[in-house]
Amino acid sequence: MRKINRKKESKIIINSNKAGELSDVQGKYKKQTGGRGQYGEVYTSEAYMGDIMGNLNGRRGKVQGMEQKGNLRIIKALVPMAEMLDFEPTLTSITGGRGSYLMEFSRYEEVPGQLQQKIVDVAVKEGRVKPEEE
Repeated sequence: MRKINRKKESKIIINSNKAGELSDVQGKYKKQTGGRGQYGEVYTSEAYMGDIMGNLNGRRGKVQGMEQKGNLRIIKALVPMAEMLDFEPTLTSITGGRGSYLMEFSRYEEVPGQLQQKIVDVAVKEGRVKPEEE
């Protein structure tokens, strides 16, 4: 029988000797990590809109819309949390310190296929998931 203990965010400990069960756990792990969707708003002037939207798209972001409040432009987007962890210094660099943003959890999404194996490999390397036994 397999036992999965979830500790803090998405750390998984597997207590099992059955190699066949590992792939099931890896599948669940893939869906849990990296798929946290963040709703974000970026506040800036019009001069930086293109650079910021390009940066958000490069972070696997999906621009949901734009608004204007006075001289400010507000870019609304959904961006994976893992991609937003280093956004502040990038925004400061793009806007010369004249931009700001807010971020809040929106929903979970499945991780894209090209990143799933990379996440599992890192988890195995760090010892969070036992390697598949042959």
